[in-house]
Amino acid sequence: MEKLEPYIGINGGSWQHVQKEYLLQNESPERKILMGVQATEKTQVYNQENKYGKDWHPVGDSMKRWWSRSGWNQMLHVNTEEKLPSSVAAVTRLMLERTIVTVSEETDLGSEYSVRRSYCKRIQFNNLPFYEHDYSPLFEMLGADSSSKTGPQQIVLQANAESMKALTPAKFAKEIKRYEPIIAGVLLDGSGGKGIPLRAAQLRQYIDRLYDMDIAVGIAGGLSEETIEPLA
Repeated sequence: MEKLEPYIGINGGSWQHVQKEYLLQNESPERKILMGVQATEKTQVYNQENKYGKDWHPVGDSMKRWWSRSGWNQMLHVNTEEKLPSSVAAVTRLMLERTIVTVSEETDLGSEYSVRRSYCKRIQFNNLPFYEHDYSPLFEMLGADSSSKTGPQQIVLQANAESMKALTPAKFAKEIKRYEPIIAGVLLDGSGGKGIPLRAAQLRQYIDRLYDMDIAVGIAGGLSEETIEPLA
């Protein structure tokens, strides 16, 4: 699977403001900004608004409004309560269906026709216990769809604090190695939205083990000038 290019991921309703300020300060930015569109069972299966609000977690079919031409610069974040691969696959299919919109395209003769197209080309799986279950069939299935108009092209596997606590850096890298051919990147996130400061010394051990693989490696959670300086 194609390796991810460097990017800055932003979640929440303020992403357009952040993007504008970033582009104003960088005439030729080296990193593109990707907006994270969050999808959970509560908002997508049960169609209920959660505590974070609709600006971050769209509810039900309202997700379709998020996927237009700007969808090329977005990433679908999937987080499910049930972690069995079959359950994750079923919910993911539903969530991806809601990234598909009907658009008008033009033939060589100038006439228009309607086509269903998904602009979700990147999908991130959050909080999966990838060391307890094998999600390869799901990722392979999504990869097989990548050449179509309705499948993502790049898959990112988020590794949370629990996964790094459960595995030594060596064992962690061994588990990730199994997924190397079918994912585009790994995101090391020791905070998970809980405001925990980034622990650079701990992350460095995992990053060093992953750098020889043909996947992108990203970090998230508790980022500040002070916490990321040891990683420079």
